Amino acid sequence: MNTTSCKKCGGNNLIMVEYDRLSPEYYDGVSEIDCQDCGARIGRWSGRE
Repeated sequence: MNTTSCKKCGGNNLIMVEYDRLSPEYYDGVSEIDCQDCGARIGRWSGRE
């Protein structure tokens, strides 16, 4: 998956989301890519919104 641009809108204003260790969603690294341009949250592993 290309993490330099959003696959939904093509924007490059992205935030890499890493969950807290106490969260049930925790993984040691980035879990989601959050586009600040269109609001899409895309799973790093699934590639789905």
